[in-house]
Amino acid sequence: MRESKAFSLGDIKQIVMDVDGVLTDGTLTLGSDGKTAVSREFSVYDGLGIKLAIKAGMSVAVISARNCNIVRSRMKSLGVEYLYLGVKDKGDALEDLVERSSIPLSETVFIGDDLVDYEAMCMCAFSVAPRNANGVIRDAADYVTAKKGGKGAVREVIDLVLYVQEYRPLELFQALQSGEVVQ
Repeated sequence: MRESKAFSLGDIKQIVMDVDGVLTDGTLTLGSDGKTAVSREFSVYDGLGIKLAIKAGMSVAVISARNCNIVRSRMKSLGVEYLYLGVKDKGDALEDLVERSSIPLSETVFIGDDLVDYEAMCMCAFSVAPRNANGVIRDAADYVTAKKGGKGAVREVIDLVLYVQEYRPLELFQALQSGEVVQ
């Protein structure tokens, strides 16, 4: 575990994550061309968590090395505003996100599972690795989830941040269902 910068989960306003191994279990089903992913499995728990975070006023972003229409479609359906797909340098993408969202790294969580996520994880106030992440990444993370990637790890992080910020998930869900604005 790395030495963490001073921060409070109560100050978090932005949650950024990788896709493969974080929002999915990392399994890709490829088409006959051997390159195009034709299916991925996403957890409905993570999906609802993302919607609750957005309802609570947080910015949610995805930064992935792969460019995939499946991911684009899923993130659009969840209301994710910032989507970076086909990214070679996640640190550069994260800097662009900070500029576009006007939310500093000191108020940002990054959830990653493999070496390509290391730089972005180190840049943020709080870094998270799913339980099944690469060992180097687990060691570098501020927090390792009890859940595996694609199996509720993102929801675990969002629930933790919402709890610290004194949001109640059931109230957020009811507001989400009714279209109410949450204060």
